[in-house]
Amino acid sequence: MRNFFSRSNKVRKVISSFVVIFALLFLNSCFLLFIEKPVDEDSGSNQTDQALSTQSGEVSYKKYEMIDISSLKKVDEYARSVPSSQAQNVETLTHYLLKPAKSELEKFRAIWIWITDNIAYDVDGYFSGSITSYDAQTAFSKRVGVCSGYASLFKQMADIAGLECQVITGYAKGYNYSYEITTLPADNHAWISLKINGKWYLADPTWGAGYVDYSKKFIKDYEEFYFCTNPSFLIYSHFPNDPNWQLLENPVDADTFIKVVRTWPIFFKLGFSNLSHPYGRIETNKVNLEIKIQADIPGTKILGGLYFAENGKEAAKVNCQKQINSNVTTWSIFVNFPGKGKYILYIFAGFDRDTEFAGALEYYIEVK
Repeated sequence: MRNFFSRSNKVRKVISSFVVIFALLFLNSCFLLFIEKPVDEDSGSNQTDQALSTQSGEVSYKKYEMIDISSLKKVDEYARSVPSSQAQNVETLTHYLLKPAKSELEKFRAIWIWITDNIAYDVDGYFSGSITSYDAQTAFSKRVGVCSGYASLFKQMADIAGLECQVITGYAKGYNYSYEITTLPADNHAWISLKINGKWYLADPTWGAGYVDYSKKFIKDYEEFYFCTNPSFLIYSHFPNDPNWQLLENPVDADTFIKVVRTWPIFFKLGFSNLSHPYGRIETNKVNLEIKIQADIPGTKILGGLYFAENGKEAAKVNCQKQINSNVTTWSIFVNFPGKGKYILYIFAGFDRDTEFAGALEYYIEVK
């Protein structure tokens, strides 16, 4: 979960606990009911070019037009203050949410805000294996759901509103993800696509609603990142069954997706790019390693922690050094391994002024 990494300025002392709870990160994986695959649609044009560099080359992306959310504050406030009398059934609620909304964006936004603000993740059902919150109606009536419940409810409300929305199924790097995975596992997640002004956008209401903490409790914690997420960012964590829903000019293959480093929203919010090690699994015969990361936004700060993969105990201190050249910040992360073995390197990020830092990315390192 992204905010498992938000800790005090004593983050180095508490960081080892994240090794134990890292398996619970995000509401990334959940049981799925069968949902029909979406149809092939054009994702639009006149948008900003994006690219992901990997060790196998460069993957080019369809152009993406940023969504300006600054104009949506009134819609957000309205959707967060729906009286209970107007939320007794899905149709009544949807029509109430649409009253002040004029554009397709505002209508989608109102639905998005209500769902992420009112539906909790069904941790009891998920961890007990007795999930009953697959469908939209159950998620709405009980106000809890797993990913398919979130996505199906969103689509039902979008249909009522006369909006084009598709449920996407595929694999997400979450609860069951491991760098020892070599082939793409079966479906474990559902998210959505929205058609706004003739262009398709991607969103994940489950991940936008909050996270599950180390005690297996749902923590409501809204994450803006997952509303109309840049496809070049979402492909790091979400791999749809239908490659068309990557919304990429040249879709990423499953092998690249599995290998590419696991990231969290702060990685993209701070304009990071992975300069030296784009893949998350590193094998080396050397006892030291340097990883370089570029930050496009000034004033960033990085912390790191190295832990034994088998028991989560701290293995060594990590030295993070910053270099600034022509307003471009490059971070060098130096790791000295105590010997052969398997390690997890966690990298946390924030600003110089911050006392709390969020998880940005992780590496699995095997020293032979």
